[in-house]
Amino acid sequence: MRAIKINYKAAQNAEILLLIIFIIYGLIEKLLICLNKSLNSDEVIAGIASREMLVHKDYLLSQYYFSSATSNIFSDILPFHLLPQLISNFDPYAIRIMAFVIFLLVVIIFSYIIFRITNEKINGLIFAALLSNLWAGSFGFYSMATSHNATLFFTGVFLLLFIKNIYTINLGSVLSILLLNLIVFSDTIIIAWFVIPFIAIYILFLKEKDSSANLMVSLIGLTTVITYIIKTYFISNFLSDSIYLVDIKTIVEINIPLYI
Repeated sequence: MRAIKINYKAAQNAEILLLIIFIIYGLIEKLLICLNKSLNSDEVIAGIASREMLVHKDYLLSQYYFSSATSNIFSDILPFHLLPQLISNFDPYAIRIMAFVIFLLVVIIFSYIIFRITNEKINGLIFAALLSNLWAGSFGFYSMATSHNATLFFTGVFLLLFIKNIYTINLGSVLSILLLNLIVFSDTIIIAWFVIPFIAIYILFLKEKDSSANLMVSLIGLTTVITYIIKTYFISNFLSDSIYLVDIKTIVEINIPLYI
């Protein structure tokens, strides 16, 4: 029996070591992809906006026009790109490096979430190994400097924050709601990725509800709607994108299943 336990422990350690090797290999590969990719006009927005603030002193970006759906101000530009742009004197390689850093943070936070949910570190390592070794074609999305990747990272942050603070109104929960609204202001997609599923799960599946938790969820829903309306209709340099509806058959058979 003792020999079986020792062999099981040795096999588990070997599996953990192998997964760590896979993770390191995958991350090195993804770093090299980021460093050698060409930046298109969308991906240099972080550098241009940073230069607008730091060189031209337009700190509120009042002379810079954004898509109201994805301004990326509080999700990408300020937390990830502004300081590296300043330090590197607006070197494009700083944008490429930060694209990798954001991807690395996505790997870390969602691997940790899986560990928290399952209470098994090996499950988190398996997820990290899979995500780190994405096929290069699929990784193309994650290598984009100003896309939805920072928003994806913050979605993981909110999963952790609101799991802890959903039942109580305190400083932590208020700051979490404030941060959530800053990300909504920066990237509307987080409403679909986090806000709607979070509220739906609370209403439909959570049995232990009280007035404090109801107030928290109501504040999340109300404030994000207000933030969306303000940025879409009341900020002059935020331009609304045209939305094109496809046919009902595509919506029902493709879009809704993909969203779920």
